[in-house]
Amino acid sequence: MEANDLVDDVAALASTYLGTGVSVPGIKSLDPDKRIDQIEELLLRYFVVTGIDEYGSDPSPSSEQRSPEVVPFVEKLPGRVQRLKHTTDRPLELGRGTIRGHVDWPATIEARSRRGVNDDTLFAYRRVDERVETPENRVLATLITRLHSKVGLFREITNQRESPYSWLDPWLGADSRLWRTVERLRFQNPHLSEIDIDEQSIPTRTLEEVRTSRLPLYREAAKLLEWYQRYSRGECDEAELRDLFNTLFVRPKEVSELFEIYWAYKLVETFEERRLQPMTGSSNVVAQWDTNEAIYTLRYRSSSSDPPCFYISLEDAEGEKSLLDQAIPDGTTFTQRYYASIERAATMKEELLGSSGVQRSLWSGEPDILLTKRSLESAGLQAVFLGEVKWAESGRQKAIASKAAEGIEELCEYRELLTDGNGSYLASTNQSVQIEAAVFTRDFAPEGNRSRQTQLITYGDDIKRPI
Repeated sequence: MEANDLVDDVAALASTYLGTGVSVPGIKSLDPDKRIDQIEELLLRYFVVTGIDEYGSDPSPSSEQRSPEVVPFVEKLPGRVQRLKHTTDRPLELGRGTIRGHVDWPATIEARSRRGVNDDTLFAYRRVDERVETPENRVLATLITRLHSKVGLFREITNQRESPYSWLDPWLGADSRLWRTVERLRFQNPHLSEIDIDEQSIPTRTLEEVRTSRLPLYREAAKLLEWYQRYSRGECDEAELRDLFNTLFVRPKEVSELFEIYWAYKLVETFEERRLQPMTGSSNVVAQWDTNEAIYTLRYRSSSSDPPCFYISLEDAEGEKSLLDQAIPDGTTFTQRYYASIERAATMKEELLGSSGVQRSLWSGEPDILLTKRSLESAGLQAVFLGEVKWAESGRQKAIASKAAEGIEELCEYRELLTDGNGSYLASTNQSVQIEAAVFTRDFAPEGNRSRQTQLITYGDDIKRPI
């Protein structure tokens, strides 16, 4: 199994992964799923990195992009802003004596000839209104403002992540040339910073007018802003969407993570009603949809803040330990010693490191894949599917079996220790919540593929709807 095979598979399944990864151009097969929520946000994330493969090539400010892309456009701005248009020509005027504008000699000669006399004091001229708020500058200022707002949001999100978006690198960091350029134009340029920009879209007629400007700067700005405004409305035909994803598909750095994404999307495919969510790092939700009876949510690498809960605190288990202490006061059982070890470690971490980041937990977990089914009417939990994805670097059967064994152990823990948020275990006999689980591995020939409520699914297997 090659990583590139997985890239093709994941791209064909959804292509909405935008976590820590790198750009992989040249994907041959791509079938974007039309049922994607927040498509506008996804398109705008792609928009700000168009042309990123050309970053650092130092494009000439005078060269024009027929199909403009954001990164080269911003790179050329410092060499172009000196030519910003800040005059607006007014209609032709006639006057004698004082000339209040630029003389139009052909119009002057024509005006004199129409009068039939050689009047040297008659001139045709155009007044010049020294204004900065021309249609061209308004379009450019609006584009800069939109880029500043959108990239600023991405930078803020990235600062909160342990692993930044590597595909967004040229926009990140205090020394980012792209970001400094946009900030300076937005707040320091004497022409653009004076223009008040609101949330209203620039009218199509204005964009069409500016697209005919004499300067490539304004022509490109108008095309890019028109693109941005369409994406803000989620307007993108299938061919354009396919082309965009094909150019900018982002894959994780690690094959193991890519393998997890592959299985998440394979599970989503088993449901006709699916609605994908862009995986942007701020949310672990891969997909969410509802049927006539239930609401489904598929999460990736998430312990979830809603039941089922993957966390048991020391306080929750304190009552059980107290009963055990009464029966065996010398504290010689494994349970008592294990509890004491966890409690002592939490106390020592607080004493030595402070309370920041210290959790007094007896057990916690985070499955690779979590699918929940809730009642559409009451939102009560009806079923849970747990998935553990185990990637083995080696294709040897023994190595894959070893990884699969780890997944089985983790799934057994989850099944026994999941709670409903009130401390009741979901797997107890008085609970009506269905719990299913599966371990996903690379191509493998196991002894069996199902044991009680746990499946073993290997790469290439067909997957049935799990719950």
